[in-house]
Amino acid sequence: MKTYGLLLRRRFEYSTEYVETYLVSRENGKDCPYGCSSDGENQYDREVPRHLIGLQLDGLGMYGFVSDFDQPTYIGHEVEYRNVFAIDAPKANRIARTLKRVLKAMHTFEAHEPGDRLVALASALKLSFVVEQVGTNRSGSYADNDWRFMSIFEGRDRFRQLIAEATAEVRQRKGLAA
Repeated sequence: MKTYGLLLRRRFEYSTEYVETYLVSRENGKDCPYGCSSDGENQYDREVPRHLIGLQLDGLGMYGFVSDFDQPTYIGHEVEYRNVFAIDAPKANRIARTLKRVLKAMHTFEAHEPGDRLVALASALKLSFVVEQVGTNRSGSYADNDWRFMSIFEGRDRFRQLIAEATAEVRQRKGLAA
């Protein structure tokens, strides 16, 4: 059975610290994550849990960065889709259905800070893990790298820690006191 979770990623690119989390799947307990279906989670894949059938998970995540304007601040922990290269009417409906479910959970949980929003996202979609790459990136393939799987609440704490580390590095680069 496929399980679904969130991949945490911190990267420095274009002189900006990014801290992101987005949906991934895990097949039959394998030791690496995989992407989600670009056609939406459908009833023809017997491995997809029933509660995710008909939702659009590919590209869904929270894509934030640390702003270095004035006082460094983490910005962009809204749930959104990225890198969705084509949208037809069925996909638009799946996206709307998925976002409605997630936004309802955000409201119910009164989730305002990034860690709480991660938990609300995971709860809305009944996600079962958070994963982070450990060590250096050996290739572009997920399977060729090492991964650390954790619970949703461990993932929340790690997400908060990554944001704090990225913010501290930006503050240090700007010469501001920690």
